[in-house]
Amino acid sequence: MKQTESATMLHSFVTPHNTYYVLMQIFLCVIYK
Repeated sequence: MKQTESATMLHSFVTPHNTYYVLMQIFLCVIYK
């Protein structure tokens, strides 16, 4: 289970669209803090 979880996380990080989404989430977190 953990192997597939890390694999999906790695895949989402590889995807440009998902990476952009993650960066936006971090950006919003920094702003709200």
